[in-house]
Amino acid sequence: MRVYAQVGSAGRVGVRLLELGVLGPVRAVRDGRELGLGGPKQRAVLALLLVDAGRVVPAGHLAEVLWRGAPPPGAAKTLRSYVSRLRSLLEPEAALVARGGGYAISIDPDRVDAARFERLVEAGREALGRGEVVVAAGRFGEALALWRGRALAGVAEVEPLALEAARLEELRLVAVEGRLEADIERGLAGEVTGELEQLVAEYPVRERLWRLLVLALYRAERQADALAAYRRARQMLAEELGIEPGEELRQLEEAVLRHEVPAPATAAVTRTLPRDVASFTGRGAELGRLLGQLAAAAAGGGVVGICAIGGMAGIGKTTLAVHAAHRLAERFPDGQLFLPLHAHTPGQRPVDPADALASLLLAAGIGGRQRRDYLAGKKVLLVLDDAAGHEQVRPLLPGAAGSLVLITSRRRLAAVEDAAMISLDTLAPGEAAVLLARLAGRPGLEAGDAGVGEITRLCGYLPLAIGMLAQPAAPSPGLDRRGPGGWPGRGPGPAGRHARRGPVGGGRVRPVLPGPG
Repeated sequence: MRVYAQVGSAGRVGVRLLELGVLGPVRAVRDGRELGLGGPKQRAVLALLLVDAGRVVPAGHLAEVLWRGAPPPGAAKTLRSYVSRLRSLLEPEAALVARGGGYAISIDPDRVDAARFERLVEAGREALGRGEVVVAAGRFGEALALWRGRALAGVAEVEPLALEAARLEELRLVAVEGRLEADIERGLAGEVTGELEQLVAEYPVRERLWRLLVLALYRAERQADALAAYRRARQMLAEELGIEPGEELRQLEEAVLRHEVPAPATAAVTRTLPRDVASFTGRGAELGRLLGQLAAAAAGGGVVGICAIGGMAGIGKTTLAVHAAHRLAERFPDGQLFLPLHAHTPGQRPVDPADALASLLLAAGIGGRQRRDYLAGKKVLLVLDDAAGHEQVRPLLPGAAGSLVLITSRRRLAAVEDAAMISLDTLAPGEAAVLLARLAGRPGLEAGDAGVGEITRLCGYLPLAIGMLAQPAAPSPGLDRRGPGGWPGRGPGPAGRHARRGPVGGGRVRPVLPGPG
């Protein structure tokens, strides 16, 4: 997720987070607090603009659908007031503009739950296609966890939104099916048969669900029940649609009869670490301490290596942990796991330790109710990201030697026994300048160039703010409304006076970094 960082006159960085949600009632959450979006029509305006984010929606079309083909006198004025109120609520993270006789919204897709959902579903499909069933189950599970109820609840009676709600619901079912298939393929067939029975009752003509039910029953050593499920599916399809089962379902029934159903896919070593960043800069001393902790743990024989990385928001805790984990990955051949604990995720409660343990077991490809001794005899690297405190972390720590745990938290986790503590400060000015030059990717730009040091100082030498400033925004169809600092909204962005309007990205405003020489 990207954030909006604003540097005030004193050079301090404040982080603001905005999340927009349509996978349930339409809502907006900033810094964990839900914003008042007004009545149904105003919420519908926001939803209609989000459905076509980045494109102009004609004002006449909005009026037609909002008032069901009979807009009253003054509808245009009312519509302008809706947009004005939404703009005041959502800026600077989202930009609402009037353009070409209509309105448009420009916002980072990662701030909209539906966009994140679709991205995760696609990642789950790709992992399933590669046979990475554990990864696939995790991606589908993350996607489904974003849902809060019926899509666009409260505004779905508006015709275009009804169509969008139906599309999202279909994609939700695809994600459910994908997660169930991944679970079956990683040996959890017996644990999903009850859920599949409920689903085929709710969606009786959805053949993929019937196929998954037949497969799960057979893999759970219930051949007779699997064949009975096929007969039920055939009868239901004949009664409801007047058709025979499709080829895949028929072939599965034949395989069940002959005991020729393929065995579950053998799960590969689980690797769920986020990708490392090529632009990683500095932190040599901290990285050296972390690697030294591993060496000490290895020399200690029966010790689990634990390292807690602390520091303020935006300081680079997760980046350091992930970078270190990739450096160390080959020493932990039995798996490298990344588990977000969401202590500070807007609009989301910190993960309960019991739920976190269940997620960890699922990520490791383990069913049942094993406790933390599930890692006995294995060498696994575990990253627990954004921990709320030691109470959340303790149940997740391995009980046997050979593993390494990296924990990131804004709190100092002194109560975690035997944990080495690493506290991150802001980058040194020289390191901050190198990071900005690397991320900007501008030929000829050097860390020592005039102005680079001033920009990093204004960013408070925080890696997060520097990365946001340097990263070129993805172009949209010229609709983004940018302030003088190259950031959404009207106020000055982190670049302050180091900005001008240029020809890049359809007339966007972007920070101007010093040129070479």
